[in-house]
Amino acid sequence: MDTESINISNIPATQRTQVGYRTGTNSAQMNQSQNEILQDVLDLFNKANRMEKAIDETRSVVGAENTYLQYRVNDLEAKIATLSQRYRDLSGNSGAHKLIVRYPNEMTVDGSDHAALIDLESMSVTMQPSRISSKVNLYDEGLQATFVPPSLSLALSPAATILGQGVLSITESDPINAFNGDAGTYWARRVLTDETVNEVTVDLTIGLPEDIITTRETNTITLNPYPVNAVDVLAVEYRKEGAWTSVPGFEDHRASLIEEYTDIYGTAYERPVMKDAANLKLCFRGIDANQLRIRLRQRHFLSAEAGKREFHLGIKGMRVSQNTYAKEYSTFQTDIVFPEENGSIIVHGADAVLNNPSELSDRSVQCEYYYYGSDEMPHKVPETVPFTLTGKRMLVKFHLYGTEVTPNVSRVQVGYTIV
Repeated sequence: MDTESINISNIPATQRTQVGYRTGTNSAQMNQSQNEILQDVLDLFNKANRMEKAIDETRSVVGAENTYLQYRVNDLEAKIATLSQRYRDLSGNSGAHKLIVRYPNEMTVDGSDHAALIDLESMSVTMQPSRISSKVNLYDEGLQATFVPPSLSLALSPAATILGQGVLSITESDPINAFNGDAGTYWARRVLTDETVNEVTVDLTIGLPEDIITTRETNTITLNPYPVNAVDVLAVEYRKEGAWTSVPGFEDHRASLIEEYTDIYGTAYERPVMKDAANLKLCFRGIDANQLRIRLRQRHFLSAEAGKREFHLGIKGMRVSQNTYAKEYSTFQTDIVFPEENGSIIVHGADAVLNNPSELSDRSVQCEYYYYGSDEMPHKVPETVPFTLTGKRMLVKFHLYGTEVTPNVSRVQVGYTIV
């Protein structure tokens, strides 16, 4: 039988056949039944093979990421011990200026039409967009599925086929996985090297699919690196024609720092880099681009057999969009409980720490202060800062303003003293 000609279906092909007692057997029916059974068996093998491949890929990327995360946890535990000691030292001086810091997971919205967007994936707070126009894929609400158009072009440098200079092998999943909207699939590259290689880099160049967009203008990029907190983002760049340009706000993002490096000609330069990057959301004034480039670097390696080194890097998911903000403002709030049992609290002010300060005016974020009365309800503080707080608890409400670009808040901090 020619098994290559069999059409494998997801629907079982075998049908129940009634055969009477001591009745004649139709050979054509028997042959058809055997063909149907063979089709179903081949279909099951096909599904099992696909599932096994998907499980192996998932086990590999998750296992590597868990190892990197364990390294990160150990590093953070050491830093927490140091910070705890510093806090104890500062707490000994009751008159010293103190800070309370709150992060997005400690913030809330009131459920009104002006509620801000608290994004725990990127640990940021932005205005609530009224419309999101994707530049890399299409979402079908009826099918509840995301489709990547064939016109989205992806190019990798170095390519997986380029070896040498200590690189022994490069294996990876399809880069399209970073854009398909499926949180369970990644673009993950594994680079096997000898012990002379201390780091590996890769550039992903994205050609935006102009057949699905009405304008090239983009003002929001979200990037979930792999492994999270264990790979460096060297650049997020764009161009329409000519030279590559850094996306606005990349250099002054809270996670960005300046690194000195030397190029292949021995010339020393400085460049911004996000080391051990977490999930990233960049919000900026609109840029006109038809290409984007993401540059990644992996400095941490896992030990492999025979003294070899194994590097993992890639992207879990990436979104590129033009976000529209129709509301005049968006709000969020956070509750502050002061830990001191004795003394009066003088509040000196609350600040929102922004990921994109260079993109905004000084009036883009404003705040209001509320104290809790005997009725346990918040009441607006009538004075301006600094003021003496009634009680040991207050509510701070923030208003975000923006039309072309939204404030992107990474955390808020309240300064106070005890007298």
